[in-house]
Amino acid sequence: MFRLGVRGSLASAACALAAFATTLAAADGPAVTLDVTVNGSAQSQNLSGTATSFPSVYNYQGSLLDGGGNWLLNWDFNASNSANAGVQAFTAGNYVIQNLSAEALEFELTVTLPVALVGPTLYGGSVSGGLTTSGPGFITDLGGPVWTAATGNVTVETLFDTLNVVRPDPGSSSLGFESFGNPIPSLPGPDIGENISVTLKFLLGANSSASFTSVFVARVPAPGAFALLGLSGLASLGRRRRS
Repeated sequence: MFRLGVRGSLASAACALAAFATTLAAADGPAVTLDVTVNGSAQSQNLSGTATSFPSVYNYQGSLLDGGGNWLLNWDFNASNSANAGVQAFTAGNYVIQNLSAEALEFELTVTLPVALVGPTLYGGSVSGGLTTSGPGFITDLGGPVWTAATGNVTVETLFDTLNVVRPDPGSSSLGFESFGNPIPSLPGPDIGENISVTLKFLLGANSSASFTSVFVARVPAPGAFALLGLSGLASLGRRRRS
């Protein structure tokens, strides 16, 4: 009897330990990748998240200082790839990039979130930002969009397609606000791939710090939802024709 009791206690303890280990693993959240390229020099960071008060939503915070002291990147964003019963994935948060050098630098940042969703997908997103300078400074596009949302290797949408904000003296300026798929997410797009990603790409002058608030959401609707969206579109089209 004593041996059976000990075995039972050990089994219970083992189960509890396994459950605790599983909980710790789950608290890390999905493995988000941050790729940073500055003036052609690339590096990659594997980010671990911490659980938030919202189910299946994790927070990612951190900073990266260039080895030569030429730039500093800070990030603070939330991400999920299994919210709402596993049919929605998103990244939403803030990125601050400081040019600490004496010359303009080309930046490209990509945040990639792995997903396991399948099917036709609705998308939405937004970006806003600001420029702060300690002297004359600027931020401008590199001949293409500053903000790009993608799934797999397919571009879903671009925002800040052209951007040029210049300050002749110290201070702050807004970069504006743009969005798509309102109410987010409601824009039908390509079937979701193995991940969703957001890329920020721009030229940042000396004395300059750029901040961005970025949101990208992908949702696989319940069966029949796309049909309802189609009927809604036809109804609104009919109203517009009658008006």
